[in-house]
Amino acid sequence: MQGATEFLPISSSGHLVILQNAFGMREPQVFLDVMLHVGTLSAVFFVFRRDILEMIRAAIAIARTRAFSGASGEVFLVAVIVGSIPTAVIGFVFADQFEKLFGSMTAAGAGLLVTGALLMLTEWRREEVVSLAMDGSGGIGVLQAALIGVVQGLAIIPGVSRSGSTIAAGMLLGLPRETAARFSFLLSIPAIFGALLFELKDYSPAAGAEGIGAAGVAAGTVIAAGVGIASLLLLLRVVRRGRISMFAYYCWLLGALAIAAGVMRG
Repeated sequence: MQGATEFLPISSSGHLVILQNAFGMREPQVFLDVMLHVGTLSAVFFVFRRDILEMIRAAIAIARTRAFSGASGEVFLVAVIVGSIPTAVIGFVFADQFEKLFGSMTAAGAGLLVTGALLMLTEWRREEVVSLAMDGSGGIGVLQAALIGVVQGLAIIPGVSRSGSTIAAGMLLGLPRETAARFSFLLSIPAIFGALLFELKDYSPAAGAEGIGAAGVAAGTVIAAGVGIASLLLLLRVVRRGRISMFAYYCWLLGALAIAAGVMRG
């Protein structure tokens, strides 16, 4: 589930909250959770390896020349740095408030309804951007990057899909849909690293993979990576066809059910 819900615009956190409340499931052990994130992060590195290499080369070029040429790698590098700042600030300042929401099915359901609405809004932008840079070479402005970073920070709320909200925000801000998708997942790299560091503060080496076993953790990591790659490729294909709004119906259905269950549980 980690590999699929982490990237498909249906909110991994929303599913986690709903499953925990509905079936009494426990959160995975810290070590396993960290390794699952490693698996999904490796999926991003694999699928977007060319973009990442371009950004690394751009960083080296900027450090050497102290000049900005406007190349694609440099544009994405600056955009990722700018977009990561509001995400980090929001996550740090409102961490306690967001954490309280993770115990509420109603909150997760509301977040899923918001995700569905954002995805459906892309229908009104679809025809408008179809003639723009469909190879994804369109640039990203500093203000666009910052606003998408704000949206990513708010996606910490359970039920609000990080991928869905940031891709939708990019499209609504005028980015070509493939550029919006590429930027969304490149922007996820610092965010996932940040989540890993946050989880590692509670990790005790003595606990290790107790109760799961090294083989189970390794299998979970590999599966998360494999499913993550498949999910990323599927989502990119859907985005290219301008059909990301199709996930809105699932989000609305699950969100309505979660809210109803939350109300009945009191």
